[in-house]
Amino acid sequence: MLPVAKEQVSIIRQRVTAPINMNFFCHKSVAVDPRHEAEWRRRLAPYYQEFGLDPAAPVDAANRAPFDAAMCELVEELKPLIVSFHFGLPERALMARVKAAGCLVMSSATTVREAIWLDENGADIIIAQGAEAGGPPRHIPDRQYRPAARHPCAGAAGGGCGEGAGDRGGRIADGRGIAAAFALGAAGVQIGTAYLRCPGSEVSAAARAALGERATVQP
Repeated sequence: MLPVAKEQVSIIRQRVTAPINMNFFCHKSVAVDPRHEAEWRRRLAPYYQEFGLDPAAPVDAANRAPFDAAMCELVEELKPLIVSFHFGLPERALMARVKAAGCLVMSSATTVREAIWLDENGADIIIAQGAEAGGPPRHIPDRQYRPAARHPCAGAAGGGCGEGAGDRGGRIADGRGIAAAFALGAAGVQIGTAYLRCPGSEVSAAARAALGERATVQP
């Protein structure tokens, strides 16, 4: 994992002069439970049948290891302008090292309470992640993050950020969504879902076929 990450950063820096952002997760790894695996396959069996998929086919899963000392050393070596985290922040010692490397720290919040916690624990930028971007249904729109956090808030988009896109249902996938997020007070905007069909995307073949030539839409 570390050599691959280092190689990819090197390739990017050869092709662009703009600052880069390295992104990590701060979750706790969960052991695979065969019983749970069998149960979700059983419950999804009708959908496999409907779409002509093999229920016994292996399921690709990203191996997203939590941010650790080894990754921190890589950050210290590569010194990206921004390091972003999801599911919280790394432990204090690692966080201090990231800051000492001169990196700005971003992290995602799905509620005002999370935004305040991130603000109090060293995040320089709060990513206001709405329901369409993977946040829970109880998410709070960006305009409510602003008074709660001292640092800039960026609207986050898988499919969107809260109510940031007005009549487009909260999705940030184009210039209109970006403009709407800025109008609500965001200091920046992140986009993800709009790139699902890019050549470099690792989205499954079935999902890519379902998207077809249509624009990505919110269910």
